[in-house]
Amino acid sequence: MILNSAGWRRTLFTLLVSCLAFVAMPDDADAAHVGPKLVALLEAIDSSDEVRIIVKMRDSTARRAAQGQRRRDQKGVHQRRGGHRHLKKAFGREEIRRNRILRRHRIATRRARARRSTGSASQLGAVPKSLWLINGVAVAASKSSILSLARDPGISEIVLDEMIVLAETTHTTGAVLEWNLSAVGAETAWDLGHRGAGIVIATMDTGADIQHPDLASSWRGGANSWIDFSDPLQTTPRDPSGHGTQVMGLLVGGQLFGSAIGMAPEATWIAAKIFDDMNQASISDIHLAFQWLLDPDGDASTDDAPHVVNASWGLVGSRGICNPEFAQDIEALRSADIAVVFAAGNEGPGLGTDVSPANNGSGLSVGSVNMNLDVSLGSSRGPSACTGGIFPTLSAPGIAVWTTDLSFGGWPFFAQVSGTSFAAPHVSGALALLRGAFPAAPVAELEAALVETAADLGTPGPDNEHGQGFVDVAAAMQWMADGPACESGSGGLDTDLDGTDDSCDNCVLIANPTQRDTDSDGYGNRCDADFDNDGTVTMQDVARFIESFGTTDPHADFDGDGFVNFFDVFVLIDRYLAPPGPSGLIP
Repeated sequence: MILNSAGWRRTLFTLLVSCLAFVAMPDDADAAHVGPKLVALLEAIDSSDEVRIIVKMRDSTARRAAQGQRRRDQKGVHQRRGGHRHLKKAFGREEIRRNRILRRHRIATRRARARRSTGSASQLGAVPKSLWLINGVAVAASKSSILSLARDPGISEIVLDEMIVLAETTHTTGAVLEWNLSAVGAETAWDLGHRGAGIVIATMDTGADIQHPDLASSWRGGANSWIDFSDPLQTTPRDPSGHGTQVMGLLVGGQLFGSAIGMAPEATWIAAKIFDDMNQASISDIHLAFQWLLDPDGDASTDDAPHVVNASWGLVGSRGICNPEFAQDIEALRSADIAVVFAAGNEGPGLGTDVSPANNGSGLSVGSVNMNLDVSLGSSRGPSACTGGIFPTLSAPGIAVWTTDLSFGGWPFFAQVSGTSFAAPHVSGALALLRGAFPAAPVAELEAALVETAADLGTPGPDNEHGQGFVDVAAAMQWMADGPACESGSGGLDTDLDGTDDSCDNCVLIANPTQRDTDSDGYGNRCDADFDNDGTVTMQDVARFIESFGTTDPHADFDGDGFVNFFDVFVLIDRYLAPPGPSGLIP
């Protein structure tokens, strides 16, 4: 029998689904995935004991339609930032369905909890949290309810709503003033008139001291510029810890100290206080913070989202482990053209000490170096447990850098601090400077500018101590001014949505040595899933995939299970058929 093209595709798809059904289906096909930490906890408690969990719903037809509409609406840099409204609307329309599922398993809904609450902090803490960005809710449930819920066909995953703890700041002495800003070339951008004006930078941290005279004037102000998840009644920025204030100073601090301390001194800032006064944050509150950053005023028709988000924290117990808990949140921000920068972690000096979510492969991860540009002892090293690629992405100053400190009522106090928490703001600030200079450029292009021009350190080429190299703002500015290396007229679709049909479509100009360069363009990147170079990833590419990759090639192991098999073909079909290609898994 000879099949036409459509018939061949249908036959191949049927074969793949049949193979997957035979190999992959568990005993209970509808059972939700239960996170390992939650499993361990459930084994140790009684059936009536309550724990906080995050419940993720299976995507409905309405949810999938909303995701598709969001992609269709994101036709340019400015249009992308409002695409989340479709997800919010779809989530709101399905509240009755979610509540029905929760009640079925004896879990109180938001309204039921509110009716029973007398208003105390402990009782209010049990009220469910709506996580529309990941199509989930955070609730308190008994062990028996969780076990029952896990068998519900409407649930995809249940994880423990655990707490993460922020590492204490390391204070140091003896550093040269401004060595860090000079080392990364910030002054070059300033001399060109680019100091961050018009750019909004956000932190997810312990807050920020609004009384510090070097930060007060640069706060954007208003109800959409501050949120405190530990105490929602606090409407004015605060920081009991100091960590967030120190990070903020490196982002936007001025020269009140007598010397410059901030990368983008004319940028404005907003902040999400995710850590409570004991420096602890719940997973659910971090999800809520990502949602807030997409839409601070809750009105999808207005664009008040930040341009850059700095996240100087990591998940507890994720050293050398891939925890994708926030992958969907990060992808949503990046789809809205918001850059996200993570501290690489302070788990070094050994290899394989990377932490999540910095190692997720989305956004940029930043390790720290000292004044001699030597990698710091504690800076986490790769390779990434999520992608298998180079980790961290970049290196930046993170030892003995001057920044703002708690003001204790308005005093201009400053401190020298160390750690990757303080290396990350240098990259966030660099992105703010680039965004101010090239406002129409998409985030992927700005990130590529920093990576492509990074100064090589240590062993020649990218390595798992220094990443792709040391951030160089001046070189990145020049790279952007010269224009990205994209030949015009690719003959395909404008899949990177930059308004130009060029050879960068469906690609990222960042080398990834762990992925095979199947199209021989000099880069191992997401274009390498477009095996026939027609501009999109289709079933023809699946056929090429089967022909090109053997069962022992780790570069084709898309699902990371150690084998190249039909599971990987399924991932290719499920994640890659729609442009811009497999950016969700492979950089």
